[in-house]
Amino acid sequence: MVTIVDWVQRCSAAQEAGSPFPEASLLRAVVDHTEWSVSADQQDAYMAGAAPSCLEEMSGLELAAALPAGGLLRLHYAPGATPLTLGPPLVAHLQLFVQIRVVENILSHLQRGAALPLSQPCARLRDFDSYWVVQQGAMLALAPDVERRRLAAAFTAEDSLQQFIAAREVVGAELIAARLSGAELFGRLAEADLDGVVFNPAGPGSPMPLTKAVAAHILTGE
Repeated sequence: MVTIVDWVQRCSAAQEAGSPFPEASLLRAVVDHTEWSVSADQQDAYMAGAAPSCLEEMSGLELAAALPAGGLLRLHYAPGATPLTLGPPLVAHLQLFVQIRVVENILSHLQRGAALPLSQPCARLRDFDSYWVVQQGAMLALAPDVERRRLAAAFTAEDSLQQFIAAREVVGAELIAARLSGAELFGRLAEADLDGVVFNPAGPGSPMPLTKAVAAHILTGE
């Protein structure tokens, strides 16, 4: 299992070498980490064992929500090691993960038929503007399904999109990733000849299939 220390250490080394690293996967790990020690100016966040004393303790979600727009954040994983620096674009992407985790929580509850944890869940899903789909021409790509249902593949974040693409046996040049708002996505699902949709079919986490009727309800419900 890859730990948050592994993630930050590897990405810090890649940053020092001028190499790319999987930004969305890193940021999901940062948000999901529950024990950050954060400086008063919120520009430095430390993991256990790397932190000076007298810092504020925050979860990853609290940290992302508290960061000022346009700022930067240094992630420290070990005393004396070069931290990983997130500039303003990555900080903005990290802040987006607060919304992503809310959306994923609502979708998970809908998929399980559980009581919804927030008010106006359908409006929240519609208002989210960073879903991803894969298009084959004008058609939405389908997720694999053992029941042979026609389920569109949809994604809440770029890491889930990348995992789906990587898991495909054949990736053709005709595949195009597109970013959609909730209104656009659920509108297309309502009009398409489909049985439903599955969010994040290749992970991270468990796939979240919804019937077409549930998807249509999201388009009009509160």
